[in-house]
Amino acid sequence: MHFYIGAWEPIGSRGSLSGALSSITGINQEVLLKWGMIPGKQGLAQLRTPCYRDCSVAQRMSWASRPETTKVEDIAEDIAHCLLGLFDINMPLLYGEGPRAFARFQEEIMKVSTDQSHFAWGYDHWHTALNNREAKSTLAPDPGCFRDCGTIVEAFDQRDLSEFKLTNVGLTLTLPLVRTCDRNIVYAAPNYKRQSDPKARLCVVLATAKPTSAPARMEPTSGQSNRELSLGGS
Repeated sequence: MHFYIGAWEPIGSRGSLSGALSSITGINQEVLLKWGMIPGKQGLAQLRTPCYRDCSVAQRMSWASRPETTKVEDIAEDIAHCLLGLFDINMPLLYGEGPRAFARFQEEIMKVSTDQSHFAWGYDHWHTALNNREAKSTLAPDPGCFRDCGTIVEAFDQRDLSEFKLTNVGLTLTLPLVRTCDRNIVYAAPNYKRQSDPKARLCVVLATAKPTSAPARMEPTSGQSNRELSLGGS
């Protein structure tokens, strides 16, 4: 990939400008430079594929979290359409759908991926007081919610990730749950962590939403058991 200015004057390539591109877009410089081989019948094929597919859903979402606008939800529909190729997703384009397009886009990702970093959105609000937390939607309302998720990677412990089950009433999945001893707070622990802190697990605070008993997702925070979890109100 090469970049040009007026009169088709070249200014550099993706490789030579990788530092500037990384600073502007938030995409890790290694992703801009590193390419992998496509597996073929006779071993590795000669064609190459960018390693963005190795990045978590949260990381890739973070790349689209910096649009030049004062109100991100106004362009959530356009961003959802632009991200289809980045996630290898095909879905009907319903123009005029508004923010619902981004929710539908996330649902399509869940149909083909078990990546649990999907629930890391809102990561920049870790220090919000727990008493002031309000129940949130299971899905992110817009890509801006993933702004600080560029360092979310898979945790060290490898385990089989359960599939997501999307229904007309919400989302069902299996996650380790941790309950605090002194407070009635339950944490869901997806298989992801911050790249800069290998010992810390990414956790999502859960609460019981009224008037139903189905847990609702709240903003993320930092003896566990695996439980099937039904999240309503996607």
